[in-house]
Amino acid sequence: MFMVIIAVQTLENNVEYSAGELQTWLSTRSRICSTVLWRRALEEKEAFEVGEFTYKLQPTASGRYLVKKIATMELINPQRKPMSIKRAAKWTVIALGLVGICLTLIILTK
Repeated sequence: MFMVIIAVQTLENNVEYSAGELQTWLSTRSRICSTVLWRRALEEKEAFEVGEFTYKLQPTASGRYLVKKIATMELINPQRKPMSIKRAAKWTVIALGLVGICLTLIILTK
C-alpha cells in the first residue's frame, strides 16, 4: 500500500490535515516537530506559533487534526512587526557586533 502525502501550501483555518501533512508543512518553516511542544500540540494541550500565525490542533475521530488559527500578529497589534523580522534583526545585530570585534582584534594584532 502506498501512502501519498500532498504538499500543503498553507494551513487553512478549520480544515483537517493528517499528521504527515502537518509535519511536512511545519518542518519547512519551523523546528516544532522535533520538540516536546509538538507532542503536546498533537494532544491539544498546547498552541504554537509559526511565522505570523498561532495554531492549535484538535484531534478528530478520523485520526486527523483540525487546525485552528488562533490569532495573527496583525490582528493582535497592527503596528507590531512579525516575529521573524525581529529575530532576523537580532541576529543581524549580533553578527555585526562579532564582525566588529574580529576587525578590532585584527587591527590590534598587526
